[in-house]
Amino acid sequence: MTTAHRQVLVAVKDVLDAAGVALGRVYTSRTRSISAETPHAVVIRLGRSASELSRVLGGPTTWKTLVQIECYGRMSGGEPDEASDLIVAAVFDALAADPTLSGAVMQMVPLEGDTLSWDLDELDTALGCTTAKFIVSHKTKGRTLNP
Repeated sequence: MTTAHRQVLVAVKDVLDAAGVALGRVYTSRTRSISAETPHAVVIRLGRSASELSRVLGGPTTWKTLVQIECYGRMSGGEPDEASDLIVAAVFDALAADPTLSGAVMQMVPLEGDTLSWDLDELDTALGCTTAKFIVSHKTKGRTLNP
């Protein structure tokens, strides 16, 4: 059995895959290595999670889990941040259309205050990365990590 947190990660991936984001190149917990032949990719990572215990003994625990979505893009004839910008826009559109991840969570919303960050890298070709941060509210059974 997998934890509720891992299920959140998979549910985000499923929503982005269903929306066709990054032409289906959506990964979970992958290392930063994106090959030069890959024009677009998305990597989803868990950041941290804060719990709020139920006031009723044995009641569900509510979690607010940080999910970081790295949106990678390369563009020939354009700027790499322009390519990653297209991917992060598609991520926001897909998650806005399904903020409960098909009923898997209570809600997924952009992290207030520190939502987006940008990074550029150049190895063989320029690679832009826009990282979007979201907070996912979800519950587990009692004081466990079980969904």
